[in-house]
Amino acid sequence: MKITAKKYSEMLMYGAEVLNGQKEEVNNLNVFPVPDGDTGSNMNMTFQAGVNSILNNSNNEIAELAKSFSKGLLMGARGNSGVILSQFFRGIAEGLEGIIEASVVEFHKALQQGVVRAYGSVIKAVEGTILTVAREMVENTSDNTLDFEEYLTNIVKNAHISLENTPNILPILKEANVVDSGGAGLVYIFEGMLANLKGEKVEIKQNFESFRQTEEHILDPKKIIYRYCTEILIKLKNTNSDINVIREKLITFGDSIVAIIDEDILKVHVHTEQPTKVFEYGSSLGEIITLKSENMRIQAEEEIIKKSENKKDIGIVTVVSSARLGDLFEKIQDVELIIGGQTLNPSIEDITKAIYNVNAKNVILMPNNSNIMMAANAAKEMITDVNIEIIPTKHMTQALECLINIDLESTFEQNIMQLNDCLDNIVNIEITHAIKDTSIEGVLIK
Repeated sequence: MKITAKKYSEMLMYGAEVLNGQKEEVNNLNVFPVPDGDTGSNMNMTFQAGVNSILNNSNNEIAELAKSFSKGLLMGARGNSGVILSQFFRGIAEGLEGIIEASVVEFHKALQQGVVRAYGSVIKAVEGTILTVAREMVENTSDNTLDFEEYLTNIVKNAHISLENTPNILPILKEANVVDSGGAGLVYIFEGMLANLKGEKVEIKQNFESFRQTEEHILDPKKIIYRYCTEILIKLKNTNSDINVIREKLITFGDSIVAIIDEDILKVHVHTEQPTKVFEYGSSLGEIITLKSENMRIQAEEEIIKKSENKKDIGIVTVVSSARLGDLFEKIQDVELIIGGQTLNPSIEDITKAIYNVNAKNVILMPNNSNIMMAANAAKEMITDVNIEIIPTKHMTQALECLINIDLESTFEQNIMQLNDCLDNIVNIEITHAIKDTSIEGVLIK
């Protein structure tokens, strides 16, 4: 038995459903490094970003499907747990490169590469975490079988064994009487993948509120294959219309397809060269309520001209925990704000977008949270046409002090030296709400 691209896609989607259903439980396990309860949310949003990237994927090769999923994960990665998860599946995609349908042996090697990537994503690996669960579930499972169901059953079984042992490796978990939250999230994903392999089905749904939330138009006009970003809203004649049949028809018109039905309303989004044919097809399904089509190539060309004319020498990007605090930041300096922080970590995509929005040759980036540092570093690695320096701020108070010390009349290099010196002289005290009663290093927390 081999796993096709279609089956792998279904497995990932079901894994996403299971994780989404259990994200609050994963949040409640979160005591490392502090009991702030966001690991489940971060992993869930990261994995959903991967799912969104393959919802309408028609690749027949598992290698290409895995690559698309990996890219979606990376762009949507939030928090340390999300970045590690994205790197694990990036390694899987690398291990499946060139493969059309994966055998057990090939998939096992891909998982091994996933473990290598996950460990390589952190400066200092902490055992007793998601890293340990990923490594041990692969190390302790044999690929000496042709039966994928048997193989994945053993993967899940060994993942559970590793997860239950995490408190014996990481003392803080034992003290709080919990298993590792990130490891639990990974187990839920693979439980879902196994369940799908055994025949369970889950329909992946989207709502109108998130309809275009993840869409980013390509900025390079030369890379735009389908020019027209086209949307229609339709009152259906047949309320029992098959959404899968509609999506298959839309694939013939272009890409970036989203089609969702809410009662008797159909909403369609597609990038195409034939917007009139999309409108004709929509009208055959029912009465068109609204429609629009925009030429993305012209938009991209105009945006490039605009940005090149107004590019600054130094730009500042900083994360802020609230709009009110952002107002204070903006009174000190002209900054590009990313709303986020503890329990609401911005994704890699959020950070890259902010870096480009500031429209500068040189960018000072302040994450203001240790859980955002990995995503900030990943964003910096991805961007090659902007000079980025990350000031390793872990608290909003550090960022405020740094903003006061930035002198836009000085050179970029002088500012970076000044800001790093500034960090050495700041002492921070932080207060947070514990999500449950616990005890950490002998201190009772209510």
